[in-house]
Amino acid sequence: MIYRVLGVSAASLLFQACYGMPLDWMDDAAIRGTVLSGQTNGPIRGIQVSIKDIPSRAYTDQYGNFSIYVPLQDEYKLKFEDIDGPENGSYQIFKTRVDLTEASNPLQVYLEAADPAGSGAQ
Repeated sequence: MIYRVLGVSAASLLFQACYGMPLDWMDDAAIRGTVLSGQTNGPIRGIQVSIKDIPSRAYTDQYGNFSIYVPLQDEYKLKFEDIDGPENGSYQIFKTRVDLTEASNPLQVYLEAADPAGSGAQ
């Protein structure tokens, strides 16, 4: 019996050393959504999604989708930023607050085109 316990413990430590901690090891939340153009309603790729005070970042894919895992909190301050410049159009920075119930549902975020004068931020 003791060898079984030691074997399972050793296997779990080896797994953790090779692959890291599983995402569900501690309380966490997945924030998912889609970033769309306010003018065309089409998806925008290459938008950086960041959350205040959390070092993780996500980027939208070709369909405008993103997913980011974060520590469980009551509220998140999200920032959507066009970091690739005019490659797929230029969009204004968008900041919003999301509470825990909103974070559990896929978000839809609409970005407006950047000001041609170059200010681009809200």
